[in-house]
Amino acid sequence: MALFTVDPNNVFGNYLDEAGSYNVKVLPSSSLGSSNTTGVPMVTLDLEVTDGPSKGASAPRYRLTWDEQSEDTKQTSIKRFNTLLVDSNVPAGTPINTLQDFVNGMIGKEFSINTEWTEYQGKYYLNVKSTGKVLPDGSQPTGQKRPESSNNGDNFGTPTNLDKNDGFGGNPFANQSKDQSQQKLNDVPF
Repeated sequence: MALFTVDPNNVFGNYLDEAGSYNVKVLPSSSLGSSNTTGVPMVTLDLEVTDGPSKGASAPRYRLTWDEQSEDTKQTSIKRFNTLLVDSNVPAGTPINTLQDFVNGMIGKEFSINTEWTEYQGKYYLNVKSTGKVLPDGSQPTGQKRPESSNNGDNFGTPTNLDKNDGFGGNPFANQSKDQSQQKLNDVPF
């Protein structure tokens, strides 16, 4: 019996290299941790493009922070998470009990992202600017490749100072403290 079969669709290094709107799905490697800058809980969703010429490519990670420091920041957090759940067609009225429930429930969900190049300290990074429902006409790259910069062979990622409470930033290489609670996928509400 073979150990595995060679599959050109199952390789590292396939990342988006142009801005645009893409249909994506949430991967099982998504996690719950903490923001390096504020210490508030932060969900990191690992995304993969589901259609078009970039099908199978890793998309920029999407980060959402949960901030309960005031009633205003809590309401903003609820709106941020609700927006993504609605974009992913989770039924209205579905209770979300914990952020780990949110992560587990989002695995395999599909929605669309809009990406743009963002400059940070002389380097350009592809970042998720917004989310939406799945695009019925499929992913639509804009053709805009990484602008010229002083990048030194770094082909993906986001700046380290963007893990702020706006749901759009984050550092994919940041050290995150993993939430230790484990939950079976069958126990999630959606």
